[in-house]
Amino acid sequence: MHCSTFPQPGYERKLSSQIEGPSTNWYHRKYRRVPTIDECYSDDLMCKFEANEQYKRDREVDTKIVNLLSQRRDDCMAYEIGSQERCQPIIDQYKEAELNWFIKCEKVAVKRSV
Repeated sequence: MHCSTFPQPGYERKLSSQIEGPSTNWYHRKYRRVPTIDECYSDDLMCKFEANEQYKRDREVDTKIVNLLSQRRDDCMAYEIGSQERCQPIIDQYKEAELNWFIKCEKVAVKRSV
């Protein structure tokens, strides 16, 4: 009988997979989409509530994306003083995101819900 003082390759793989834990991070988790307000029955209050909460989450995420792109644009403009053509892709991306946010969110901004 031979006894080895070095860990076996299979044992090392098994041990490292146990130490690492799950392969995906919690912030990459995708949540189930709820039906939109136009898919809810008129007497289904829970469906309407869930649709409204989903809209609020979507609005918050879209707002943060627009704010992040605005910050990137401002940083690029400060770094590339006098050379805006280098920042043009970022500026275009920001303008597109801002327009999409306005189309999606500003139409119902008075009510603040769907």
